[in-house]
Amino acid sequence: MCFQGMTFPIQEPSSYERLGSKPKFSNFKDLHAWVVKPNGEILDYAKRDLKACSLYGTTDLVYVPFEDRLQEKCKKRFNSIYYEDHPETASAMGLRLEEYHQYMVENMGFCMFRSIYLASKNDKLKVVYGSLGFKQTDGSVFYEFG
Repeated sequence: MCFQGMTFPIQEPSSYERLGSKPKFSNFKDLHAWVVKPNGEILDYAKRDLKACSLYGTTDLVYVPFEDRLQEKCKKRFNSIYYEDHPETASAMGLRLEEYHQYMVENMGFCMFRSIYLASKNDKLKVVYGSLGFKQTDGSVFYEFG
C-alpha cells in the first residue's frame, strides 16, 4: 500500500540489504499482484507511482511470481474477498459496486483487487501474485512488496 505524503527515515544501503534483498511472503500481508497479457506484457500501476511508494523505489522493476501452490492459495483467498465481501463494502460506502471497483483500479494500495477486476473484464488476462522489487544502481534488488 502506498502512503503518499508520509516521510520515512533514510536508511543506509546495508539496511535494505538485510530487510529487502530477497522475495518474501508473510501471511497474505506482504505481496504484490499484477496482470499478465498472453504475450507476457505486465499490466500494473504506472512505474512512477510504484517508485513513489517505495523507500528505495526506482523505475527498473523486477517481478518474481510466487510458486504455483502459493499462487492458488492467494487466488482462493483474494477471489473470495473480492466476490463475497466487496458488494457489501461498496454498499456500506454508498457506492455502486462498479464505482468501488473503479476506485481500486485508479488508486494505489489495491493491487490484488485491481488485478482481479482487470482480469474479470478480459479472460485472456492472468492475475499473478508475487514479489515486486526495485533494481538499485549497484545492481541489487530491493523487494518492497512481497
